[in-house]
Amino acid sequence: MPLDKRMKASSLVVFILLFAVCGCSTSSEIKLSVQSFYPLRVGNYQIYDVSQTSFNRLTCSETSQTVLNYQLKVAVTDSLPNTEGGYTYVLHRYGRLDPLDAWADSSTWTTRIANGRVISSENDIVFVKLIYPVSTSIKWNGNLYNTLGKDSMTVKSIGQPYTVASGTKFQNTFTVVQNDDQNLVYQDTRYEVYANTVGLVYKSKVQLNYFTDATCFGQKDIKTGVIYTQSLNSYGRQ
Repeated sequence: MPLDKRMKASSLVVFILLFAVCGCSTSSEIKLSVQSFYPLRVGNYQIYDVSQTSFNRLTCSETSQTVLNYQLKVAVTDSLPNTEGGYTYVLHRYGRLDPLDAWADSSTWTTRIANGRVISSENDIVFVKLIYPVSTSIKWNGNLYNTLGKDSMTVKSIGQPYTVASGTKFQNTFTVVQNDDQNLVYQDTRYEVYANTVGLVYKSKVQLNYFTDATCFGQKDIKTGVIYTQSLNSYGRQ
């Protein structure tokens, strides 16, 4: 074989080997510390801009809805040893209607990490938020520790950038798809976006029931439900 052809063949082999070695950048799994995308440290806080639109209509000709815009602050205020050999973190939540208003107490949630699971107690209902290592091949029941019925969750868009409404761009994120189901009767689509070293940066929940009577069926006219978005405004330590 002529020298130039041997060099081209060698270059091709090297390229293939390099692609095989560096293919980790396209892997569906990221092996980072448990807290990389769900950092739990006393003093951490996040402030979110929240929009919530609620529907409760008597007929499909109605257009009434209730819109509430506010800010939500989530602060890790304490950590306590638990029986699993780890710590349970206390997350205090505050709300305000205007950025110039003082924060008002809202609720207290707790979160712990055990057996590769991020387990969150939200208003006394326990959810499995994440499972590690993060991979698009895994699937888990978010309602494993409650009685709400099975809720199968998956992960997508690992390692992708994501820009929130404030304009902040996070280079390394993934999305937890909590549910993606819709038809002519109802819609239930929920997902959360997590960023490396930051945690939750965006949350979307659309849960709607449509009118099903003869005059409205198939038009997806909303009878009851909620459209909720929660977008990170700022974060830091206090």
